[in-house]
Order: sequence, then C-alpha cells, then structure tokens
Amino acid sequence: MSSVDGLTDYAVVAKDLGVKYDLRLERRRTLRHTLAQIAAGDASATLGRSEFWALEGVTFALRRGDVLGVVGMNGSGKSTLLQVIAGVFPPDAGALTTFGRDATLLTLGTGFDHDLTGRENIYLSAAYLGFSRSKIESEIEAIIEFSELGQFIEAPVLTYSTGMRARLGFSVAVHLEPQILLIDEVLGVGDAGFQRKSQKKLEELIARAEAMVLVSHSEAFIGQMATRVLWLDGGRVKRYGETDEVLEEYLEASYDRLDKHQRAIRTGRVKTDPVKTQDITIARVFDAPRELVWRAWTEREQLAKWWGMRGWTAPPETITMDVRPGGAFRATVINDGDGSQISQEVVYREVVEPERLVMVDDSAADSLHEAAETTVTFTDLPGGRTEMVVHTTIQTTEEARGAAAAGMASSLDRLGEQAGVGGLPCFP
Repeated sequence: MSSVDGLTDYAVVAKDLGVKYDLRLERRRTLRHTLAQIAAGDASATLGRSEFWALEGVTFALRRGDVLGVVGMNGSGKSTLLQVIAGVFPPDAGALTTFGRDATLLTLGTGFDHDLTGRENIYLSAAYLGFSRSKIESEIEAIIEFSELGQFIEAPVLTYSTGMRARLGFSVAVHLEPQILLIDEVLGVGDAGFQRKSQKKLEELIARAEAMVLVSHSEAFIGQMATRVLWLDGGRVKRYGETDEVLEEYLEASYDRLDKHQRAIRTGRVKTDPVKTQDITIARVFDAPRELVWRAWTEREQLAKWWGMRGWTAPPETITMDVRPGGAFRATVINDGDGSQISQEVVYREVVEPERLVMVDDSAADSLHEAAETTVTFTDLPGGRTEMVVHTTIQTTEEARGAAAAGMASSLDRLGEQAGVGGLPCFP
C-alpha cells in the first residue's frame, strides 16, 4: 500500500484489527441438522451466536528496521495475525496497512512438495512467495550454500529432518529479500552455528530498512532478536512494549498458569475447561554428536543442569534414573523463589540408545487427564550435529496445553544454552 502522511517511517500499522471465524461452517451441515440443534438448544446453530473473534481490537505500529516479537498461548491469534499481515485474508474489522512491497510469510516448508528435491523446491517455494524465475536463478546457488544441505539438496524433501526443511525454507526467504519478513515458529530449529549465521543475515536485511515480525515459543530467541514485543491473550493485546518488560511479564504469567495447573492435578480439583487430546512438539538442533545429547537425557548429573523450566531447579540428589524399558525416572523440581516443590515420575516404555526414548507420566492422570506420553527422538545431521524432537500427547485443556508448551520450551532452551560449537560444555 502507499504511504500515509506521518507514517512513512513505519512498515506495518494495525488499528483496532479484528478477524472472526464462523463456527457454523462445517462440512455436511444440513437444514435438518441445524433445526435439530436449535430444537436441542444448541446456541452455535443459531445465526449470530457462532462468531469467534480470533483477533479483536489489536493495535500496534512497527517502524522500519524494527523486529516485532509476538508471544502468547496457543490459540491466542499469533499465526492469524501473521496471515493478515501477509494478505492471506483481509481483516473483518479495523485496518491494517503495510508500506512497500507485500509481506512474505515464512513457515516450515512454505510451498514445499515433499516428493520433489530440495533444489526443485527452491523454485517452487520462491514462486509461491511471488518471485520471478530470473530472480530465483540469480540466487539459487547462494540459497543452497547458505542452507548447508550439501549433497542433500538433490534428495527428496520427504527425506529431510525438520531442521533441514527449516533451513531450506529460511534460506529461500532471506535470499529473496522480502521487505517485510514474517516468521512463524521457524528459527527455534537450528544449531548454534546456523542460528548465528541466520541472525547476521536478518540483521543485514533489517539494516536495509527491512522489518520483521517473529512468532516463537523460544523466549531466548525472542529476547535476542525482538526490539518490541506484542503479547496476545485470547485474540486481544495483553501488553505491547519494550522486549525485556513484556517478556518478563509474559513468562511469569505462563509459569504461574502452568504451576496452578500442576497443583490442580495434585489436589484433584475439577476443571471446567474442555478436555481433549493435546499434542506438543518442540525441536532443537545442537552442535554436538547424538551420543552427547543422549547423555543429557539419560545421566543424572547432566540432566540436573537443565531439567525444569526457568525459575525451577531439580537438585541431582532428588533424581533417580533407571533407563530401561519398565524402569522409572523420579525427580523433584523446586521453585527458586518460594521453595515450593513438585514431584515428577515417569516410566520408560521404550529405550533405543541413542535414537529414541518413550516415557509415560502417570502423575498427570486423574479423573479428567489420562497419562501423558512423551517421545524423544535423536537424529544425526551432517557435520556432527543432532536434531532432537520432543513430542508429548496428553488429555488436558487448551490453556494447560499452552502453559505446558511454554514450560517445555523454557526447559529445552536451558539445555540449548549449554550447546556450543563442537559439543556441550556441560560434559567432561
């Protein structure tokens, strides 16, 4: 869009932005079905009562050269905001203005066809992002070199790990130099060396009057990159301001929410929120061989250095580990502030050294919650690096799922902070 008087220093301006979804739009809904729901007193079947506002009253202004970090629990509207800025769909209320070339949304594998090679997907993804073939041709070798995929660039993308796909997608986007770069949960995947290189590339883009909007569950990355932070809660702006101040408040609220949920489980307090199957998946890549990352999960002294979200500590003397199928893991995490304690216990269901751990947490089970199951996989990457993917499935509420994801990401960030080039310095 063209510039507006007084706003030429801005890249994105949102004023009372709103996006709504119609929950009545279901497949195979019939008049008979709708009338039956109305007769049964289902309010969602009646006109005007099924609107869900994913975003409501969102206002912010992003200056050129700034990086906006967007945080919030799952379902708070973060990805919806990026889609509106990218022009995927228009807002239903308020106004959004972008200045200059249209924004480019980067998610894991944007426009990728998993049956095609990495090289073929560069052309496909770049075309999807709106760039000409001549522009792609002029940048393709630089894209391949930056991605560090080497000979794997000629392999089908379906053979790639999550980290490899992320590196390829990121490399395409930043080499095509969109004026406004929108990043949705991508940069948390990557070893220390690639993240440093990515950060340098982003800084080069920003220095050329580019702007960036970043969504990530990694508070360490948000804190490092963002110049301002927007905290969304239920589709509304909870806080918008300086990075350190907003991030501190957000993390404190996330930990309090998770702590309250864990205490509710222990006391058996009934929750009224809807309970359903919830999945949490978080990936990290380390500059260390797989055997060392495996030790971080299976040796007491190593695990004690990172286990537990920020503000909590698991003293080595409280940890017992019998790493074999049917064996138990027990730990007590202690709040650094008030000294409160939470006991944890899981049973190892599967142990395949050094590839996979499957654990069941019976302590999460009560009348509303089934036992949580967590699978941790360790994958070798080129250059002696390791991709670690943690996937947890649990029956719980949406609010608790978001709080648990924030806590898990915080704990894995603590492990990531120990990762350096050539290995994990916590090891002898």
